[in-house]
Amino acid sequence: MFQAGDIVQIVSCERDSRLVGKRGYIIDEAPPFNGVWAVHGLPGVLTANSGGFEAHELRKVGHNPSKAPKPRRESRWW
Repeated sequence: MFQAGDIVQIVSCERDSRLVGKRGYIIDEAPPFNGVWAVHGLPGVLTANSGGFEAHELRKVGHNPSKAPKPRRESRWW
């Protein structure tokens, strides 16, 4: 499946066909329970530039570790 930071291309979209061919990156750190992967960084989207897509609508085209969410450090405040 996909990992956080994977660069994906949208091959089909049931909700908006204008997104076909656009690229973004996966921000989910674990496989989603409902089958919808969160993709961020979609160019040309006027609303929030992220969307939810099912696995059959996406194709992996690369991996960029810098796009993966950083692990949170434990707070040292006490």
